[in-house]
Amino acid sequence: MTDNGRDEDDQTAWQPLSEGPPDQSAPSESGPGADVTSAAPWLTAARESGSADYSPWQPPPAPAPASSVGEDTAIFGPETDGSVGRPRRRGRALTAVGAAAVVIAIAAVAAVALSGSPAKKPLTPHQILAAAVHNEARLTSVSATVSERVSGPVSVELNASVQAQIRPLRLSVRLSESLAAQHIPITMIANSSAMYLKLGAALPGIPSAARGKWLKLPFAELGPSSPFASLQQSLQNANPASQTRQLLALTHLHAEGPATVDGVSTTKYEGSFAPSAALKELPASQRAQLAPVMNQIKGDVAVSVWIDGQKQIRKLTETEEVAGSTVALTMTINSYNQPVHIAFPSAGQVIVPPAGEVSGGSPT
Repeated sequence: MTDNGRDEDDQTAWQPLSEGPPDQSAPSESGPGADVTSAAPWLTAARESGSADYSPWQPPPAPAPASSVGEDTAIFGPETDGSVGRPRRRGRALTAVGAAAVVIAIAAVAAVALSGSPAKKPLTPHQILAAAVHNEARLTSVSATVSERVSGPVSVELNASVQAQIRPLRLSVRLSESLAAQHIPITMIANSSAMYLKLGAALPGIPSAARGKWLKLPFAELGPSSPFASLQQSLQNANPASQTRQLLALTHLHAEGPATVDGVSTTKYEGSFAPSAALKELPASQRAQLAPVMNQIKGDVAVSVWIDGQKQIRKLTETEEVAGSTVALTMTINSYNQPVHIAFPSAGQVIVPPAGEVSGGSPT
């Protein structure tokens, strides 16, 4: 025994404990010696979890009342039991819907960023043609090959190579014409006011003095009965500038499908225009020159045009009825904006026929 009258073995009951109440040995459930773990299940859970906030003398905070959490409240964290758990499950559903909306929005923004701009409606055939004609007007030069077939009372076949300077207009045409079993080489040079013609052989109605010389033929003096009328029409047909401007008058224009022209991918379009409507698309100076020739065309002109991905015309065909004959024209563009050299003859090489002969008077 000790001085205070207690056995040495009983002193352990008075030692302070680091955990739990002083006496955990009594069997009573409600007395001071009751088992703490059986009376407070939260204590066992706290011990097993190793929570840093564990204290055997304080119970954990009470859960929030069910009424304090709304049915549509989104609660983040582990799901709980009872009425609080139901709002959390609904909260997760609402959160998932919001996340899906964000993903869709991000995908839409990414699609726009990758494409560079929102999807645009495809251009109509008329819009594509207008863009091609606009591009032609900005060119500095054009090189092309032209073929023309005339079938009817008189059969004519013409093949030509063409070089054109757009501004100021300079046109050089070297052609070979087959007429009535006769092969005739012809060179033509033109500006906006006149054409210069040099024949490699005699033609009916052409002055004999003109052979080997350049004939200057002012457009203002040429008429439908002129012996040069057909050559004027051939020159007009060979002029890329006037041909493309007339295309703005096309109606019933539609795409026929993809096609390749000299190795270039294009789309073929078809339509037609009235000669009177085509004249209105030309500058006033060209209208005055070409009106006598265009007025001889009966009905509409059937047109096919091939346009590449850069909105440039690569090929053009026209079919028309003139003075009882069918004229079929094909023009294929060889190059754009390449240097061309077109020289006009000197005054000593030029003959100016009398006005009557140019307009259709009797040749000398």
